[in-house]
Amino acid sequence: MLDTDIFYKETDAHRYLSFKSTHPQYTFKSVAYSSFLRLRRIIIDHNLLEFRLSEMSNFLSKSDYPTELLNSVRNDVICKTRDLSYRNKDTESKKFEVGWVVTFGPGYGEVKSLVKQLNNSLTASPLFPDTGTPALGVVAKRAPSLRDILFSQRDICLNTGRGSVTTRCTPLGTRRVGRPCESCDLMSEETRLTIGQQSMNCAGGDCKSFNLNYCAQCSICNKAYIGKTVQQLGRRISQHRGQIQTLSASTCINRDSIDDTNTLAAHAIEHNVRTKAGFNSLYKFFILKYEEKEKLTISEQFFINKFRTYRPYGLNTSNPISVNDRLILQT
Repeated sequence: MLDTDIFYKETDAHRYLSFKSTHPQYTFKSVAYSSFLRLRRIIIDHNLLEFRLSEMSNFLSKSDYPTELLNSVRNDVICKTRDLSYRNKDTESKKFEVGWVVTFGPGYGEVKSLVKQLNNSLTASPLFPDTGTPALGVVAKRAPSLRDILFSQRDICLNTGRGSVTTRCTPLGTRRVGRPCESCDLMSEETRLTIGQQSMNCAGGDCKSFNLNYCAQCSICNKAYIGKTVQQLGRRISQHRGQIQTLSASTCINRDSIDDTNTLAAHAIEHNVRTKAGFNSLYKFFILKYEEKEKLTISEQFFINKFRTYRPYGLNTSNPISVNDRLILQT
């Protein structure tokens, strides 16, 4: 007959989450339950299982777990059948409709009591149908630790961990030999891009950077366009800006004629901007990511989906990757 047993390394200190730490009560119960259940799944012999469970209880007792909790969880586990399969979580059923997110700590118990009273009031109200699922539920969120606070302050002081600035190729106050760069004023000078509820750190660079994905955001309505370029960003901006003269000469702009080449110019005209100077003051450009030439289209599609920049929500007019190409990439 096959016998199985758990193996501990000699360096295993058997240290577990201290019961004195500030965590919800169910966290400690989960630690004990998962530790006992692991032994139940591994060990076949009943006598050996009893010994290992007692041994695990001693380990947890050294981390200040109360005996009553350990005995309760242990009795629950030992009555279960030895099942090596994992249960599939039911993702369709909901515990509650709306989550009340709070930081676990002082006042957590009072919030749970208040939510329970509100659920009772909503259930008794004829305005809320009884669906069998509570309307409100408490979701505990970990409070910022000392490490989070210190590292956050370090990032603020050193300007690290928060993205890099999309900046000018010619600093302000510096005279450049030859023709001045017309794209410097369109650089966002910011480290982070935010569109709606989505945001990300910028990759950093200037208008002479190339092989990248970029974003052009309207300063009036905050609609955005996601694009890619293998040439210098400043030259790609000049191509966008040059379309405004072409469209301004037309008495009527047909929506079918708008594509990703002239969509920024068409949107500028919607805001009654018909000059290159107005174009420069309307848009701000962000560098999102540097990528190999072969992968620029894939990353462009990713950012378009992430920020939802298709018309009418954004300014992109087409998919850079066709449906067939996307099916090929997925396979």
